[in-house]
Amino acid sequence: MRSKIVLTLSFLVFAAVYISTISPSFNSDDSPETTVAFHTLGIQHPPGYPLSTLIGKIFQHIPLGSPAFRANLMAVFFNLLAAFFAVLLVMLLVKRAGIKDGFTATAAGICAAAFYLFNGTAWLQGVIGKGAIYALNSFMLVFCLWALFKISENKKYLYLFAFVYGLSMGNHWTSMIVIAPAVIYYLFTERKNISPTEFAGSCLFLFLGAGVYLYVAIRSAGNPVYAWGDIRTINDFIWLITRAQYSGVEGTHTLKDTFNLLGYYVKNLSFFEFPLLSGLLFLPGAWFLIKRSKREGVTLAASMLLIVVSVAHFATPPPKTEWLIKPYLVSANMLAAILMAYCLLAVSHMIKGKAAAYVLAGAGAVLALAGLLMNNPGSARYYIGYDYAKNIEKSLKEGTIFMCEGDMNVGAALHLALVDRKKIVPFMPVVCTYKWYREQVRRNYGQFITLPPESPRVPEVIAGLISSNAGRPLYYSNVFNMQMVDTSLLKPEGIVMRVAPGGSPYVISDMQFNMYSYRGLIGDKVKH
Repeated sequence: MRSKIVLTLSFLVFAAVYISTISPSFNSDDSPETTVAFHTLGIQHPPGYPLSTLIGKIFQHIPLGSPAFRANLMAVFFNLLAAFFAVLLVMLLVKRAGIKDGFTATAAGICAAAFYLFNGTAWLQGVIGKGAIYALNSFMLVFCLWALFKISENKKYLYLFAFVYGLSMGNHWTSMIVIAPAVIYYLFTERKNISPTEFAGSCLFLFLGAGVYLYVAIRSAGNPVYAWGDIRTINDFIWLITRAQYSGVEGTHTLKDTFNLLGYYVKNLSFFEFPLLSGLLFLPGAWFLIKRSKREGVTLAASMLLIVVSVAHFATPPPKTEWLIKPYLVSANMLAAILMAYCLLAVSHMIKGKAAAYVLAGAGAVLALAGLLMNNPGSARYYIGYDYAKNIEKSLKEGTIFMCEGDMNVGAALHLALVDRKKIVPFMPVVCTYKWYREQVRRNYGQFITLPPESPRVPEVIAGLISSNAGRPLYYSNVFNMQMVDTSLLKPEGIVMRVAPGGSPYVISDMQFNMYSYRGLIGDKVKH
């Protein structure tokens, strides 16, 4: 009874903290696009994320706040749910270690939950719309491992694991497929207890769960107002789920990049993600777990390693922006938090008597409090993305064709047009090189825009759009690559640039370009 009361009170505190720090609107990342997909039942950028979109649509019906706020609520919900299953997983591991004290097991589980929830990146992603994808992924990862480890108790958990693992492919499959070697290892150790019929049945459940990806084909047939791609054929489907669009960038990845990102992860985990160097406790935690429960320990440690190495091997962020990989590693941080808690458990268990549980709880409370104080993302006061969108709205005339590139501009434009229903035409010149995008623009805004001739070169697309829509209000905002457009056509108007053919050349300084992006000059100098 005492354990249940402590567990309930702990999660009430966790929920209160998360609700108090939730972002009030959308952030200046992919959150506006995520909200648009949830709101319109669209198809997100590759690999599509059909599961998160379907669940996100449910959250859009919550009668509380704006559509963006409801997307943020989904992130909060699944991060808390992930933390709860971390408790269950740790309690299972404690039981397998032969420790029968229920309060000790609960205390260790709560430590793991707190370490994860107050981890820097997990907390940030757990209160914003885009982070709903990563929070859902963390939940599915820890749920799958919990079900996997319970197969020895009841074979029904084999089917449950297989279904949820298949289902997870419809959210962030790149983070889940990489743990397959660890999963195969564990199932191999259980091979004597799994009959061929049971194995065949689990495969059926696996494919049944992965069938959530049929959504992208079904939804494409309905011509949604927002979809990244038009999935009509097998080749279209492969293009989406394999993220072929990014192959050019990822193809430039080198072995040096891999080691650079691995070094970044170790440094970030040690000094920023978890306070007071506590992140390094995952190493002795893995050793203690492997020593006491070899199968589970190897599976957990290998899963974490596989996730980290896969991200470091494929991600290709621009120079000095290694921090962009952090959201992809939220699930790895979950495993680190579990191993950290197990380390504290093993050390405290060396103390004889009832004092062990209190030493564990005390040490965990200190580290959790440090994370609480040091890692608060401050999202409750975050309005930069929202304000930027509103300033764009005030800068544009009704019926405007808005040429936009860059996360902040594209996200703001999509949200204004498809969620707020403002009468503007968002147009992404870079994506106009795809036939599916041209057809989508034609369906949504055909009476308000004349599409330019097809061209593989973005500057030609922009020039063609300008010449084809003479007399219509055109505005431009970009990530400020001045080679994209003839600057003699641009005149500052509000926070964007009005296209005004026939004017004298306008010299745009680097200072002005940086100021237009907000982040360029003050992004690293202000907290909110």
